[in-house]
Amino acid sequence: MMLSRLLAYILLSLTVIMLGAELLKFLVGGEQGLISISHVVNFVSALNGPHLASADSPDSWQTMLSPVLKFPIIVVFGVITMLLFLENR
Repeated sequence: MMLSRLLAYILLSLTVIMLGAELLKFLVGGEQGLISISHVVNFVSALNGPHLASADSPDSWQTMLSPVLKFPIIVVFGVITMLLFLENR
């Protein structure tokens, strides 16, 4: 129970960080759209080595995962965080 509550707080902090990144992206560049899962996966893989293809590439596995990879990361972190907090009330 303590571990899942700790995970919920970590995910809550990641959600707040992503909201801040969204706000800065909007203020600096005026870009439309939210940061998606594919942006985060490509950023992490760029830090580790080879760059993954984008969510728009024609690979067969990415065409199947394309709707999931284009989903906003804020929603993913937010939903998982709320579920963990509701579980640990």
